[in-house]
Amino acid sequence: MSTEFNPDAKDGDGDGVVQEGTEFERPIGDGYNPDATDGDGDGKVQDGTEFERPVGETAVVAAAEEPEPDPEPKPKSKPASKKRRDPSPAGAAVSGNETDNVSLAACVFKNKAAKKSLSIHHVQRRLTELGYPDAYTDKDGWYGDLTLAAVAQYQSDEGLDGEGVITMETLESLFADDCNVTVVN
Repeated sequence: MSTEFNPDAKDGDGDGVVQEGTEFERPIGDGYNPDATDGDGDGKVQDGTEFERPVGETAVVAAAEEPEPDPEPKPKSKPASKKRRDPSPAGAAVSGNETDNVSLAACVFKNKAAKKSLSIHHVQRRLTELGYPDAYTDKDGWYGDLTLAAVAQYQSDEGLDGEGVITMETLESLFADDCNVTVVN
């Protein structure tokens, strides 16, 4: 899930909600004021709201940890990385079942026919867990430019082909340690 509150988030699909699928999902104009001032001198702004924070802070959240950079770039022709990574925490399945299916067929870039895809939701979630937070700045379940860029970076880092186009090899690598999904063709 995204750890960055975006006070300038835009409603990309016209449903009156911004930052959908994140802990910051909210209706447009929900009361966050990035320019709030300390009116009572207590060192905090927006007292008594969910946006209460110390003066000078832009959001009520902890900063995201920066992933450690790789010491040297990996060649593209190299097979998928075998580096140890933490498994995805259980409980991220959203269908009501123990696991959700992630389907290659549902991974269509800028799919106007299906504006929200459960498969893309899980791709965005997993990329964010693995240190590619730009995936979650696209609308939840929407395979847009930011998700494409995050997928391309993941593929490059893992030595996979694809340039941001999701392949079966990408899905299998991405969800190798994720107990919440089953990858299907």
